[in-house]
Amino acid sequence: MIRGIQVLGILISVYLIAQTLSQYKKGNYRAKRTALWLSLWTLMAILFAFPSLTTLALPVLMMQDAMLTVMIVGLMIAYVLVYQMYQQAARTERKLTELAQNIAIHNYIKEASDDPEESEDER
Repeated sequence: MIRGIQVLGILISVYLIAQTLSQYKKGNYRAKRTALWLSLWTLMAILFAFPSLTTLALPVLMMQDAMLTVMIVGLMIAYVLVYQMYQQAARTERKLTELAQNIAIHNYIKEASDDPEESEDER
């Protein structure tokens, strides 16, 4: 028998899959990131549809309770995703700093080359 929370979880998973595919089509996600998110949302949908599958992982993870297993695995996945977001933010900050430096150098060179006579008269 399927419960209301299972239906809700499956519907949310399907929505997130559709959003991920939409972002990929718009070019916001690359293939690697799309595959990561699609696999995560698909796994979530499967676990909501068949919650008894979590009991298969209990002996492997040496856990006694299915709910505890799901929470710990979810927490580990959250840590991985937060770390990935941190890396992405660091890369973006580094690129932004480099861009600002390049613009400053370009503006300096442009100003220096625009007024060569004025700079000689001022000396």
